[in-house]
Amino acid sequence: MVFVNWGGLWYVLIGLFLKNASENAYAQLLLERALRDLKVRELMRPAPEPVLETWSLQRVADERVLAQAERALFVEDMGHVSGLITVADLSKVPRAEWGTTTVRAAMVPAERVITVTSEVSALEAMRLMQEHDVHQLPVIDDGTLVGLLTRGDVLRRLELNALVGDFGADAGDEASRGR
Repeated sequence: MVFVNWGGLWYVLIGLFLKNASENAYAQLLLERALRDLKVRELMRPAPEPVLETWSLQRVADERVLAQAERALFVEDMGHVSGLITVADLSKVPRAEWGTTTVRAAMVPAERVITVTSEVSALEAMRLMQEHDVHQLPVIDDGTLVGLLTRGDVLRRLELNALVGDFGADAGDEASRGR
């Protein structure tokens, strides 16, 4: 006859839960530490050339998405940014209708686009992307589109930080010690 001490199993499960929670909290702390002093301007990419509201979705797909691998495009009307169209927006329209559907009909209007300025912290930008479930943020300074920040841009920076660690701080420490 086998007796099982269920109380001990319960303690093991609680321990695993606490271990997982502490690892997640530590990962969050590392993320915040890596991003806290970075500004969006240090990570953003230049804004891509906008497309016109009057373009067809087929033209956008052919000339920009497939040819240049762009996933988010700014839409322009009379010299002003009027919206944003993404690959996800394209996929909401049946492919058979791409030739007759304009960008204006499928885009997200500028008023509904979440944006940041170049001086916002990278950490705040990541929080906005997570909160609104978006993969990119237009960067607008004084009403002018200056760039685009994507989750991939932030992740690449985190990867570099992980590879080189606090390389800049270590180099400065060695220089100050006269090495």
